Amino acid sequence: GAHLDTLLGQFNGSYIMTAAAYNAGASRPRQWIGDYGDPRAGEVDPIDWVEFIPFSETRNYVQRVLENTQVYRHRLSGQPETVKLSDDLQRGRFGND
Repeated sequence: GAHLDTLLGQFNGSYIMTAAAYNAGASRPRQWIGDYGDPRAGEVDPIDWVEFIPFSETRNYVQRVLENTQVYRHRLSGQPETVKLSDDLQRGRFGND
């Protein structure tokens, strides 16, 4: 709903940061950007950024959200879909929306 839309806007459409913010609070991804770099700016690989999340619950949550995004995209389209995990990991990248 509205809260997710707000978070997506705050994190430039990044699914990984939005999921992390939804689970751990909006201030946490900002803190982790300072600690580990910003995957949207290419400072760190998005997969590494997820692995650096210090809370196992949040790290697992982000991973499950990304996995299920692929599953439900396919199921809801009713058509054969190419897995777009790489695209989803890059969402929000500055200059690549």
